[in-house]
Amino acid sequence: ASLIIDEGKIKPVQSANTRRYLWNILKVASLILIVIGSSYIFNHIFNKLPEVPEQTIQVPAGNRTSVILPDGTLAWLNSNTTLKYPSIFSDEKRTVELNGEAYFDVISKSGQPFLIKTSKYNVEVLGTTLNVEAYAGKDAFSTSLFTGKVKLFKEESLENELYLQEGETANLVGSELHVSSHQSETYRWKDGLLVMENKSFEEIMSLFEKYFGQEIFIENNKLKDLGYHGKL
Repeated sequence: ASLIIDEGKIKPVQSANTRRYLWNILKVASLILIVIGSSYIFNHIFNKLPEVPEQTIQVPAGNRTSVILPDGTLAWLNSNTTLKYPSIFSDEKRTVELNGEAYFDVISKSGQPFLIKTSKYNVEVLGTTLNVEAYAGKDAFSTSLFTGKVKLFKEESLENELYLQEGETANLVGSELHVSSHQSETYRWKDGLLVMENKSFEEIMSLFEKYFGQEIFIENNKLKDLGYHGKL
């Protein structure tokens, strides 16, 4: 900078370089303020975003339906069944809540397991076809695996995990899961076919109660243990 004398006073004169330097500082400071402000606004708005809406499907007694979930998984829902799921799955895990019976054809997605939550056990899969029955108001729980591999567990007791292989069914007997082989025809309900493979009359009436939402009383106890097989 240079100096000039005006009425006995000495005043500095800013050079063009000095003004340019100050102007650049102002531009940088303004840019920093804009970035900070934008970040604050973004975080404020992001934190205020509403939760992903949840979808609920309820199947009345005597009916069945199918639904394609957001990831492309196909689910068939049996009578008196409720399925809850988000309209968009998260990147970490695909979670649904089941009260009733459903057959799932799960789309395989690496690193994004499919989780079925029930009132008794949770079922975690990566890509498979399976049938899960877990009515909240009943003691029965079963999971039958047709293809792939699944893990059954309780959130409060992760050490008691159980893995199923293809062709196996896990049934809850008392407080323990029992694994056995199964017949795929048993789960043809999704096709509108009720298959009875040497079931007792009492077991068949229990199936009718589930499908039609009616309580059935057997007055003749001699009928309870008679065995039947066939298709309806």
